[in-house]
Amino acid sequence: SDSVLYTFMFTKELFKLTTLKIDSSLYKSLRFYNEFLHSKYMLSYDTFRMASYTLYKTLVAPFEPLLQGKNLLIVPDIKMGLMSFESLTDEPYTEDYRPDYSREHYLVRKYPIGYAFSATLLAGDSNRKKKRPRGFTRFAPGYGSPGDSLEDYPFGQRNLKYLARMFFGKAFTGKSATESNFRKYSGNRSIVHIFAHGFENDETPSLSRIYLSSADDTLEDGLLHAYEVSNMSLNAEMIVLASCYSGSGKLSEGEGVLSIGRSFFNAGCKSLVMSLWGAPAEPAIEELSVFYRQLLLGKRKDEAMRLAKLRYLEKSDPSNAQPRLWANLVVIGNQHALYHHLGLKIILIVLIAVLLFAVAVGYRKKSGKFS
Repeated sequence: SDSVLYTFMFTKELFKLTTLKIDSSLYKSLRFYNEFLHSKYMLSYDTFRMASYTLYKTLVAPFEPLLQGKNLLIVPDIKMGLMSFESLTDEPYTEDYRPDYSREHYLVRKYPIGYAFSATLLAGDSNRKKKRPRGFTRFAPGYGSPGDSLEDYPFGQRNLKYLARMFFGKAFTGKSATESNFRKYSGNRSIVHIFAHGFENDETPSLSRIYLSSADDTLEDGLLHAYEVSNMSLNAEMIVLASCYSGSGKLSEGEGVLSIGRSFFNAGCKSLVMSLWGAPAEPAIEELSVFYRQLLLGKRKDEAMRLAKLRYLEKSDPSNAQPRLWANLVVIGNQHALYHHLGLKIILIVLIAVLLFAVAVGYRKKSGKFS
């Protein structure tokens, strides 16, 4: 309803429904907030702060006494489907406040936050049979061929080499990151990572697409459309779309945001990392590197993303800490850990190796064979 806000809250202990009368000021704040996040240009700090706090006070503050120590899973209304809750601020704006985006009281400092397209899709995922991770496939196409107007992303390919040191699996970079290889190798992988250009088609969402390499592909055109993805069978535990506009799209009543990211979820993946708006690639690469490391340490996906964003804020100067640079990546769907206690297992293996080495050295010394 445009005049009443309905909020449903579920925890293991309770179910709560609240209603709140609202007026045009809430929608005005939502519009300002989204314009600030989605714009390619720097907008006014005071507008962001006032809109951000207004939204926090209306959407989150009434429930805060029940949220302490919780992980938040948000199923947003259609009008809120393109906003980041992580960059809401819980401190009122005053005119004497000195702008410093790196030190704001963002909601991400308090809670791990995940999202779901709908409660129905989330319930369906909880009934699926759980599978252990079994491989990591990565795609980073090269551009810059004759007649190709897309900017090349060499740092994306370098990032995949960094990820290769943490995970086993196939990596397709440059000309090998084709649509044919995606179709062939992505259906039965646990994690699929795509670092590529994307295009959002607001008029016909099914024609939104991701640009893969077509240089050596004799079977496909290199344009991975939303409608093609929806017709695939992807059993991935997680798909990461490091692609601009992978989570944005046309707002549809009853369905929410019709993004290409939604198509990957419809194809069967259990969780999805995507970008709600176009932003520079460097912050996303930094965040995803930390995100993967935290996953390997056994963290839940929402907590791993939270730690990645906090790390980015910690390292950034105020000018590079604007929310539009770091708050675009969100985790949709299943938030459970992929690698349970893997960090402890690695530590145990290292300790055992050190112990065996010490025993071997002691034996050689005792036997007089050590020099």
